[in-house]
This record gives sequence, structure tokens and C-alpha cells, in this order.
Amino acid sequence: MIPAYQNLQLKNSSKENLEVVLYNSSQNSDMKYINGNNMMKVLPKNDSVKTTINFGNEFYVMNNSDEEREFRIKILNNSGKVKAFLKKNLPKN
Repeated sequence: MIPAYQNLQLKNSSKENLEVVLYNSSQNSDMKYINGNNMMKVLPKNDSVKTTINFGNEFYVMNNSDEEREFRIKILNNSGKVKAFLKKNLPKN
């Protein structure tokens, strides 16, 4: 679960490009994520997307809602360790 107005940062010790499946089970709201190219993408409500993430860069999922949101990720062919951190503010580029 991602608390309201918080961001989830994911790090992977493998630091490589990996295919992932992102799931947004919300019936009400889209979620946003920043991919490995620092491009903001929309993950539609009640949907999933398969994409490639460069874990050598930072990866964030944003919850801009006033409600807690469930978020799931499946990392395919991962050989590293994954760590997750909640952050209130995104780093400034």
C-alpha cells in the first residue's frame, strides 16, 4: 500500500534493465510512475502494464490521491535484491 500523497521508490541491487509488470488495482484512480528514462507515465485504473525499467536509475511510483492505494510489481528474471522506500517528495532534477 502506498499512503496518500506519498511516493514509493524502488531500488534493485542488480542495476540493470529488467522487464516488469506494474499493477494498479484501484477502481477509481490512475497512478503515475517514472520510468528509467525519467519519463512520467500513467498506469490506468484497474489495469497493468509491462515495461522495461532501468534499475541503474531511480524508479518511483506516485500516489497523488487523498486515499491509500494498493500497488503491485512483478520483476521478471531478477537476480538482485529489491528495496522499497516511502518518500513524501521526489528529488529535484
